[in-house]
Amino acid sequence: MNNSVIKDPTFPMRHAQVTELKNTAKIADLAKDADVLITRNGETIAYLVNPEHYEALISAWNELRVKVSQIVLTSYEQQHGGLQRLDEAIAATQRGEWATPEEEAEVFDD
Repeated sequence: MNNSVIKDPTFPMRHAQVTELKNTAKIADLAKDADVLITRNGETIAYLVNPEHYEALISAWNELRVKVSQIVLTSYEQQHGGLQRLDEAIAATQRGEWATPEEEAEVFDD
C-alpha cells in the first residue's frame, strides 16, 4: 500500500492510505495534506477524519449520495416506465411485508 496522498477523482476529498498507525510522526505529516487517512489491517479499514474538515466531508458525502440516488431512480424509471412498482415495494417493506422471489423479480426484472 502506498503511503502518499491518492489522486482519486471519485473520492470527494483528499485522502491518504496509511499502512500502520505506529509511526505517529509519519501520520501527522500525511495528515497535513489529507482530509481523511485510510488505514487497512487485514480486513479492517479505519477512516481517520481531520477534525477541521469533518463537516465538509459529511457535506460532500451527502451530495454524492443524492447524486447517486437520482441516477439510480432515473435509470429505474427509464427501464420500468415509472416508479410505481418500486414505491409499492418500499411501502410494503415498511409495513413489514416482504416480497416473494417472484414479486422481487417483477419489480427488479431479475
